Amino acid sequence: MPDVITVGAIDIVAPYKNPAGARLSRPWFQSNYGPCVDIWSPGTYIESASSGRDVTAVMSGTFQATSIATGVAATILEEQPDLSPAGVKSALLEAASPSLLLTNRPRTTSMVLQVPLTDPIPVAMQAPI
Repeated sequence: MPDVITVGAIDIVAPYKNPAGARLSRPWFQSNYGPCVDIWSPGTYIESASSGRDVTAVMSGTFQATSIATGVAATILEEQPDLSPAGVKSALLEAASPSLLLTNRPRTTSMVLQVPLTDPIPVAMQAPI
């Protein structure tokens, strides 16, 4: 199905960096993997809305990774509203980076979700590393 975007979860808290200083990740141990996965997205320790007593909870899972990838897809559609579903998938994969995984699973893509930006992020909005 060319219009489907299948997302695997990566562990973003892995304390590894490549020689250029970029933070490396690894597939989350409970994530989907294999040839059907199109892209990896952060999926661990994500602060999320909660239905419990607390307003938020820290969660992990492919559902978290998929939510983040959906947000990036919405950003792409905001900038290019005439894209088809296959066009959105293509834009996600074109912006992805293949060099941010420390390890990978057999027969699985190495592409990691990146946000394609046309304008730089204001310093006040940048997350600390």
